[in-house]
Amino acid sequence: MISFLVMIDTDCQLPSPAADAWSIDLTGLGGPRYVVLTTSERHARGRLAQHLAELGKAQTVGAGTVLISGIPAERVAVIW
Repeated sequence: MISFLVMIDTDCQLPSPAADAWSIDLTGLGGPRYVVLTTSERHARGRLAQHLAELGKAQTVGAGTVLISGIPAERVAVIW
């Protein structure tokens, strides 16, 4: 089974063939797994919360932060 993957580029890294990222799996909430390109877990969570608010899946960025606060994040390497 392959879960849907959404990648968010935070424009915080130089273009290269590989980058650090954080994977946050929202499949338990009925959403996809997100991979946020950034070296900081805090920044990744903040950007994902902002993205959820922009999509209308959370009323505000603060509500998005609360929504994902208990979900573990895993550091991953992205190669393209």
